[in-house]
Amino acid sequence: MTHSMQEADDVAFQTKLENTSPEKLMNQAVLILQKPFEARTKRDIEVLQKYSEKFEFFSNFAKQKGEALHAELCKHLNYEISRAGDTLFEVGSMGTKFYIILRGAVEVYVNIPKISTEGKEVLVSEKISELKEGMLFGELAIMEEILKPRKATIKTKKYLRLCSRDIGKRSLPKNLRAYDSRNQCTC
Repeated sequence: MTHSMQEADDVAFQTKLENTSPEKLMNQAVLILQKPFEARTKRDIEVLQKYSEKFEFFSNFAKQKGEALHAELCKHLNYEISRAGDTLFEVGSMGTKFYIILRGAVEVYVNIPKISTEGKEVLVSEKISELKEGMLFGELAIMEEILKPRKATIKTKKYLRLCSRDIGKRSLPKNLRAYDSRNQCTC
């Protein structure tokens, strides 16, 4: 394929992507997220970038860190589903993954010290917030040089579609770490 034919093909692809309905774009993104990272093509990553633009986290990330890092983040996302009432992680567990809600909602619980009827201090789990579509959680445990325990318990409120980034036993690369988001949970 000649250079000009490739450019014309790229323009046609971008035009088609711009005119894809949100529901169809989500379905394409879910299929791509289920592929192994190494099997994702450049066009797959472009679809994920386009789909993710509707979420504040991704649009802010792309503005702050650039499209190349946005593409790198999209390339390494996983797709997960969870039923209502599932616990995604608990206070004190080691954080190796962060999540972005595609559909559904989660509830955030923290342990609050209270005085029991016997006069002893006990920890009581209390719901402090609810996170919905497009919101990010679990990122604080992996933003430092050393992984840290989770500060909250996250439970699914209803059927949930998520994308996640699992970094294993190491923290995020520094170029992805310094992201400032107001749409996050400090868990």
